[in-house]
Amino acid sequence: MDKWIEVPSEPRFINPYSFVSLGSDVQRDMPTDGELTGKIRVSLIVKTPLSIPDTEGVTTDKIEHKTYPFFRVADKPVIPGSQLRGMLRSAYETLSNSCFSVNNNNILSARHTNPGNPGLIQYKDGAWHLFEAKIYKDRGQAINPASDVRRTWYSFEKYKIDRNRKHKKDGNGNKIPLKPHERIKTNIFCNTNTEVEDIVNLTHAIENYLETVAIFDKQQTNDNFFHKWKDRLTYGIKKDGQLHPVFYEIVEYNGENYVYLSPSQIGRYVFDNKLNDLLGTHISCSKQQGDCLCKACSLFGMISETGNNSFASKLRFSDAQLKSFESMGNVTLKELAVPKPTAVEFYTQKPDDSLYWTYDYKITSYGEDKNGKMKAQNVPQKEKCVIVIKGRKYYLHNPHLKSSDYITTKKTKRNSTVELCKPESRFTFDIFFEKITETQLHELLWTITIGENDENGVQMHKLGHGKPLGLGSVKLVVDEIVMRSFNSDTLEYQIENTSQEQINDILATVPFDTTGKPYEEFMQLTRFDGLSAIMEKRKSDICYPIADDGKGSKNSKASHQWFIRNRSMGENGIWSVKYVLPEATSKDPTLPALLKTDNDKQN
Repeated sequence: MDKWIEVPSEPRFINPYSFVSLGSDVQRDMPTDGELTGKIRVSLIVKTPLSIPDTEGVTTDKIEHKTYPFFRVADKPVIPGSQLRGMLRSAYETLSNSCFSVNNNNILSARHTNPGNPGLIQYKDGAWHLFEAKIYKDRGQAINPASDVRRTWYSFEKYKIDRNRKHKKDGNGNKIPLKPHERIKTNIFCNTNTEVEDIVNLTHAIENYLETVAIFDKQQTNDNFFHKWKDRLTYGIKKDGQLHPVFYEIVEYNGENYVYLSPSQIGRYVFDNKLNDLLGTHISCSKQQGDCLCKACSLFGMISETGNNSFASKLRFSDAQLKSFESMGNVTLKELAVPKPTAVEFYTQKPDDSLYWTYDYKITSYGEDKNGKMKAQNVPQKEKCVIVIKGRKYYLHNPHLKSSDYITTKKTKRNSTVELCKPESRFTFDIFFEKITETQLHELLWTITIGENDENGVQMHKLGHGKPLGLGSVKLVVDEIVMRSFNSDTLEYQIENTSQEQINDILATVPFDTTGKPYEEFMQLTRFDGLSAIMEKRKSDICYPIADDGKGSKNSKASHQWFIRNRSMGENGIWSVKYVLPEATSKDPTLPALLKTDNDKQN
């Protein structure tokens, strides 16, 4: 028998990203004009290799592998002002406890290992109805079309039976893994005529089910069976009076039933909560009613989605022009993982008394089945609860970055080749401001420099492509501030330059709240050498989660293996989380590698 274990002899890993906690409620006020107009001249010093891909200059080879040159204008390397603006706005939103301006109100979903209950959905008498169903193997028997449905779905078998290869071994004497096998399987859903009652969200659950189908349909990965077999599968829900097969789970809360629907028994569910529902007052100002704005929207501007008046930005960013640039040439990057907010153990705080949780509810314990046996995967005790997101996502700086951390020799359609800018290259750009207040100028300067106007300082921003791999650490320094004023009587402009001493005096005072947890976490995550000591002490790297299922397949060491096993190593087995993402200020931010082993050979 095999099981998953921590491996003390293996290096632990530090996840490539962490979070800055949300602050108190966002304060919004009517925006007002100040009296300051001018520009800030900023130098950008590259500290780790920088990738700013030119998407218009991309080339694609026969295997769909893409190669991107560094972004250029008139053949000169340039960093677009839009990227600089986004980087600094994100930092300013964090420091000033402002809204989440970039938020698409993401649909939140997750795949379960808890088998769903078979059911049949029907629209009749002007309403939706969910009935319990029983599943039978399809042996070609006749069915009653008024109560039964023949359902076709795909099945994924662990190994394909192949007697000729059963005992084959490679040159080193290791067994050759048998290939996975997929096939189509048909079942009969038989209506029990027992309706699941007191469902308060059935219509909304059906909308979420259709979102689930859309997620399946949009996936283009190699193992996407839904897309491959789509034309032969039975799925979908329509208002046609017919019975439609589904799998469902029920969560009871205050005597009411909340249902979740999926097209497969062990499948993906879309939750009632979306990101906006979890942000509270940090929801984007663009989605709010009224004319009051948070600090960031008052300075950087806001485009309303509610029909209210939009607000023009008081800032304009130029492109960053090169002062000195050295290309590292084209480098093939390791594959970048897609952000997965489905990993609730990393993206949310663990609710009290929970073994596992989703974006809607928590599992507090596991009950017995009808035969009195404990089956953790079948009888979870679920409870609706308040879910709190971890906060604002930041990628970590890697002070010990090696080329082997981000370079690979293998080209696929899932990774890319990019032209990198060498560390110590320099750029310069201007931030033009108009009618801002002294407080806003003070806050903007502090955000740019993160409190230290020294090119050898340790507080840095992250920019460009490949941030999870350690790329894109940059240091910003304010070179000068030019104030412009206009005398309406004499119709003359007056220009005033601010000295470095004056700039340093301004930066000597922190204009933000330094007493809360968000400030401490932000300063830790933006400190370039913040993880140096722990990386040396624990011999840990900043990388995606480390796991190995021992099968030797192309996905055996994929990071998702770690999340799957982490959810089966806690209390009571399946769907019981053991490890959560350490806080940004944790003394030990490392997590263990997880490997599968045979108990008889564990030593």
